[in-house]
Amino acid sequence: MTDSTPIVIQGLPFWSPIPEISLGRQIYDSLRRCTDDEIAYFDVYTGRQLLYKDFLRLSYQLASSLQNCGYKENDVVAICSENNNNFFIPVVSALYLGMVSAPINHTYTQREILHAVNITKPKVIFCSKAVVSHFEKLAKTVNYIERIIILDSYDKVVGYDTMEEFIKKHFRNLALKDFKPVDLNPFDHLAVVLCSSGTTGLPKGVMTTHDNISVRNNHMRLPNVRIIRQGYGLTEATLAVTLVPHDDLKTGSSGKVVPGMSCMIRDPETKKALGANQVGELCFKGRMITKGYYENEEATRSTFSSDGWLFTGDLGYYDEEYHFYIVDRLKELIKYKGFQVAPAELEAILIQHPQIQDVGVIGKADEEAGELPTAFVVKKTNSNITEQQIKDYVALYINIVDICQVSHVVKNIKITDKSCPTFM
Repeated sequence: MTDSTPIVIQGLPFWSPIPEISLGRQIYDSLRRCTDDEIAYFDVYTGRQLLYKDFLRLSYQLASSLQNCGYKENDVVAICSENNNNFFIPVVSALYLGMVSAPINHTYTQREILHAVNITKPKVIFCSKAVVSHFEKLAKTVNYIERIIILDSYDKVVGYDTMEEFIKKHFRNLALKDFKPVDLNPFDHLAVVLCSSGTTGLPKGVMTTHDNISVRNNHMRLPNVRIIRQGYGLTEATLAVTLVPHDDLKTGSSGKVVPGMSCMIRDPETKKALGANQVGELCFKGRMITKGYYENEEATRSTFSSDGWLFTGDLGYYDEEYHFYIVDRLKELIKYKGFQVAPAELEAILIQHPQIQDVGVIGKADEEAGELPTAFVVKKTNSNITEQQIKDYVALYINIVDICQVSHVVKNIKITDKSCPTFM
């Protein structure tokens, strides 16, 4: 950050100490403490359940089987499936071994899956029957996929082992008491690589460490966590970095900075830190922040400051009581004659009008102003509101008169299909 005296908002201290051991060791020890009849997962569609004792048995046997096949620390396994009782078994097995998991959205198209797997180049794919054809095709075109394993033993696919069949072939009767998760540095070692949301282009691989997730788990142990109302987060920060306290609710707020994290609001143009009630880019620092983007140093450099602040690309502000409010995406700002106009702010004003059904605001290129805020408005049925009336309405809420004067291009949108609006 360029500001010499930055204004930093700190979260509270951690609720309890963070274990400085691998996530695999933590999960293994926790599973061993479970009673024999505790249910881990229950599939409401099939009625099948998975007990913690069976989760432990399958996860350590799968880990041992993977070891016996030569897989080791830092090798990548991908998991792609709809909801499934077995989904997290290979994830936990990988954590035991210091391998890296790369979950892939099962609704991805063939092209999207190819992009996702090309990020981490997994050697082993665990998937459901529903998506195995995607990976069967990929395995013929890439040289890094060595095995495809079907997650559920009920979903047999010719030519591929189910997870339990793989275990039967490669497990060598290692007793549970003799199995030990590997020791590793939780602050540096990757646990998972998650796909970013892709708001600034194609998804990138977000490197999440064992410690990142341990800190996240610590927050889930906060008292009254079940009634937390809202939060703000992003993949690069291991999900929520602000949460609404159960005893300190504020309308519209995304909460306060979580324990162990720090936040700074910076001016997008000057890069200087801003104070209360000043809109700027949210920047975060702390133990939940990703190491960066997998095999993408350029994207990592552009997303972090030299001293470790994550630039979120999101606009927001905090009030005098340190409640945070999210305004818009930085890259969606409309730049009008030196002013930065948030489309979401104009949309929020317009949608409150009783004669407006829906609205979208974009920037329209203009030689003199740079961009003109332009609203596409869907009027309610039988509404006779005019363009001038809409402009006058916006002027009641916006202090910058010039912006009101240029927000003049208003078009009706006839909705002929929910996925395809026709501009009139």
